[in-house]
Amino acid sequence: LSGTGLPECGRPLSGGGDAMRELRSIARYLAPCRREFLLAIFLLVIECGFELVIPLLMTSIIDVGVAEGDVGIILLQGGKMAACAVLALLSGLLYARFAARAAYGFGAALRRAEYEKIQRYAFPTWTAFPPPPWSPG
Repeated sequence: LSGTGLPECGRPLSGGGDAMRELRSIARYLAPCRREFLLAIFLLVIECGFELVIPLLMTSIIDVGVAEGDVGIILLQGGKMAACAVLALLSGLLYARFAARAAYGFGAALRRAEYEKIQRYAFPTWTAFPPPPWSPG
């Protein structure tokens, strides 16, 4: 990728620790929606937990229920699997809702800060930037 300006695979970006500093600098815009962000992470972990339990219940059905011919175990574990699937679905829907709200709040705060920064520029600085390609004039 030499000559493209892009970093090669496996090579760190220039500056080494600059990425973490830049991440911290934009993470402050997540503060207004921190609750939604943390709830989204929590619900994602809960959803993953339910999804990981389902194969364990399936092995119990096969190893115990089918091997011994115990229909009661098969129905009980099948019910637990259905409950886990429904709970995973609900936590996944809630996770998506809170993640979208956090992303919307983060984007709004970032746009607001960008607008305030641009408003601090002096007019001669504005004219130094070329117009966007889609502008009419």
